[in-house]
Amino acid sequence: MMLHATTDGRHLFWCPGCECAHGVNSGWTVTGTPDAPTITPSVRVFDERGTICHLHVVDGMLAYLGDCRHRLAGQCVPMQDMDA
Repeated sequence: MMLHATTDGRHLFWCPGCECAHGVNSGWTVTGTPDAPTITPSVRVFDERGTICHLHVVDGMLAYLGDCRHRLAGQCVPMQDMDA
């Protein structure tokens, strides 16, 4: 399963660019299936220096935007199973 629902209402997925899980809460719309989800709006992760990861999740694909600070910036890759 690519998208995991938590008991507190969040949805988690693995980010291969950051090499950790990212999550969204009720402020995002999640559609599709757990193996091919779409999440809107985009997911943006910050640290004290600003954006570290910014992506769209569409039909199980992770489309990384150019403001990411990792090796997958500007690329589109399939979601990976967090249980693998």
